[in-house]
Amino acid sequence: MSGLELHHDFSPSSLPRRELCAGSWMAEKYLQEESSEVALEGSLLHAEIAKNLQTSIDTIHVENNALNYEQAEVVNDCVNFGRELIQPFDQFFVEQKLSCDLFDGTPDLYAIMNNGSRAVLCEWKMGRIGVDDAIDNIQVAAQAYLLHYNYHPQEVAVYINQPRIFMVRVY
Repeated sequence: MSGLELHHDFSPSSLPRRELCAGSWMAEKYLQEESSEVALEGSLLHAEIAKNLQTSIDTIHVENNALNYEQAEVVNDCVNFGRELIQPFDQFFVEQKLSCDLFDGTPDLYAIMNNGSRAVLCEWKMGRIGVDDAIDNIQVAAQAYLLHYNYHPQEVAVYINQPRIFMVRVY
């Protein structure tokens, strides 16, 4: 992600809001999309993780001087986790959009086996408050659906990695 991308009206990240208030779509429809300092930091960290996951170097070298020590540690933790997660898979994708007729979304990381047997999906959550378990998280459920819709694996494992609170949720 080079900059802030506009989100789909019914992206997986908007689904929790839509679930709580179906009218939120109408209320937001004509509003300009805005960001916050926290969201900008999350985008920066996601971009740094994506860049490091796409390199073939075994060691991680965070070269972004804009990151402080804690942010660099978060990036290192996520990249190490991601590399270990995708190791047994044939193909992996970082920040690649998946689509179906109703909506689209961009998982942080997903990998698939060429034989179609398995797939894995991972989302990084940079906040300091826990999110719903993967089984109850509508965002990752929608992304798992998109992964299944596009690649048809027999099983999809879903991970939510929250490095700042040292939590990984699995389904």
